[in-house]
Amino acid sequence: MTSAQVPDDFPRDVTIPVVPGYQPKIGARRVDGKYIVGYTNEELQERYDECVRMAGQLATYCRKKATENGWTLLLTIERVEPAVWRKVKSHEWVFSVAECEWMLALMRRLLDEVV
Repeated sequence: MTSAQVPDDFPRDVTIPVVPGYQPKIGARRVDGKYIVGYTNEELQERYDECVRMAGQLATYCRKKATENGWTLLLTIERVEPAVWRKVKSHEWVFSVAECEWMLALMRRLLDEVV
């Protein structure tokens, strides 16, 4: 599947993990002979693709619920967003907080395009 390029506003994890102890250790991984911290370009692309896919599914779900229940899109968003946050905070969905914020903003933009 060919994906769109990851936009500059998509969150990137730039936190360098450090493990405490007598000799502090930096959380890096060896990938293709290089030590890296954070996501590889391929991993970042996968996370971006998943956020875009989920935002589209959430927008479709919001439109469906609004139609079924006679709600405004604003009311539907107000009901859906807390449920999304619960799934992320409980680790049922594996998105970072920044990715979730970005995904929900994209969902709102997709819904604005329809209105």
